[in-house]
Amino acid sequence: MTTTPASLLTAAVVAACIGSDRSPTVQELDRLAERIWIETGAERSAFGWGRLQPSLDDRVMALRAALVSMTGSGKVRPDG
Repeated sequence: MTTTPASLLTAAVVAACIGSDRSPTVQELDRLAERIWIETGAERSAFGWGRLQPSLDDRVMALRAALVSMTGSGKVRPDG
């Protein structure tokens, strides 16, 4: 069984959202935000994302960055 690296899956999801002009699902948005949060902080645990408070600035900023990456703006389209 062959597995696809997470980076390729992430790139495919971002490309699908932009290419088909669709909003990301909640799961897609959360997965990309988690990846952004992990990769932009020194020594962050991959398991720490799930324990962050929803209103924590780092979490909110990662979610906003993910939304902009997937939609080209900070707004969700009506289909999402």
